[in-house]
Amino acid sequence: MSAEIHDMAGDLHESENAFREFFVANDLVRDAGRARVYTDVLLNQPTTVSELDSRLDMSPSSASKFVNELEETGLVEDVSDSARKKQLTTDPVIFTVTTGEDEQFTVTPTVIAAAGARAVDDDIDRFIERNGYTKLAAAVAGTVAYLNGDLTRRGVARELDLPEVEAITITIALEGIVGLLGDADPVLTAYDFDVHDLDTADATYVREPTDTHD
Repeated sequence: MSAEIHDMAGDLHESENAFREFFVANDLVRDAGRARVYTDVLLNQPTTVSELDSRLDMSPSSASKFVNELEETGLVEDVSDSARKKQLTTDPVIFTVTTGEDEQFTVTPTVIAAAGARAVDDDIDRFIERNGYTKLAAAVAGTVAYLNGDLTRRGVARELDLPEVEAITITIALEGIVGLLGDADPVLTAYDFDVHDLDTADATYVREPTDTHD
């Protein structure tokens, strides 16, 4: 009996960790502020709070709040030896979420970045309002397929059961984000398209030159 209880406790512990990861990933996608800060840290790490609030045009108090929340959930880490100035780093998040309608979507850094962009990109915000986060994740995958040459934009519309105009609009809005996340999202490294050829000027995020943080 004790062995069975031990095994059950182990299963419960694993279940607890899985549920925690689920809720952390779900909250990250649905909170645009956290998603934007997480993405900025991923793109520019190591970075400070003042640097990221400047890039995101976010108030220092808001930036600090989101950073503290991300630290509490373990998504962002302060690697500085100084208590006065944080040096923030993070790792890519990849997690599959099942919704209440038994639909699944994979949370990746690019999906998180797209979800956060709704705060500053009207096209992405309208898309989420109309279709939800599950469809946004599918639109990210559709944009990658288009850039990889596997689908046309009209093909994305058919696959996602969207009006052509809406599919074209959202894939255009997501292209720059895919370009910026090209070497920060492990999922994107499996594709052949050259992200450096993409126009990232309107991607709603800023990626500073690497030597800025050396």
